[in-house]
Amino acid sequence: AVIASIAKSALSAHCPQPHYVREYTLVLLRSQCGSQILLGYKKRGFGQGKWNGFGGKVEVGETPLAAAIRELHEESSLEVRPADIRLAGRMLFQFADETRVFRVHIYTGSRWTGQPVESDEMRPRWFNLADIPFDNMWPDDAYWLPKVLAGQSVIGYFLYAADKVTVLHHCLRDLVEPLRGDEESNEAADDEDEIEAAIVSNIGQPVCVCGANLPTPLPVS
Repeated sequence: AVIASIAKSALSAHCPQPHYVREYTLVLLRSQCGSQILLGYKKRGFGQGKWNGFGGKVEVGETPLAAAIRELHEESSLEVRPADIRLAGRMLFQFADETRVFRVHIYTGSRWTGQPVESDEMRPRWFNLADIPFDNMWPDDAYWLPKVLAGQSVIGYFLYAADKVTVLHHCLRDLVEPLRGDEESNEAADDEDEIEAAIVSNIGQPVCVCGANLPTPLPVS
């Protein structure tokens, strides 16, 4: 498993400080005809000034799916049912100058109830797929979002420099079978287990991940 070996090579006993994993969600809605995607302009907080999907932190006792549904409604007023969205990706994000590691559960769907409404945090807008504003999004989006929009399931790891713009290292893997959801326990996607086991074991448990010894990034395939 290539992605697992790269993730494992990032571990180091000489890491100056432990990193703590926090669970987050991201929801990307597409129009029913499939030609548009709904993004939100982040008005405040982490990622301010960027276009992104809708999501946020998974609360204690909450599943990622439940958090995704809640955050989407809070940020856009849209409502979805569990059956309306599918788990399309899991990404680990790390910043060289922070103790946090973000594990983001990415969901997609094309069914919802209501109309998007601007909130205190996000300003929704529909974009044609050919006009996605990658220049004003997190740089990693250009690596994995086209794959998700093509119907693929992906897992990956991105290490950012302290400037939160430069991607120092990344690994990204397409999965043949769908990702496992909150309640599933099938044998799909061995790499999903291996990368998680290599970098993190449980929410809030410290793991050392140093960028200095990471190998050359894999080309995106």
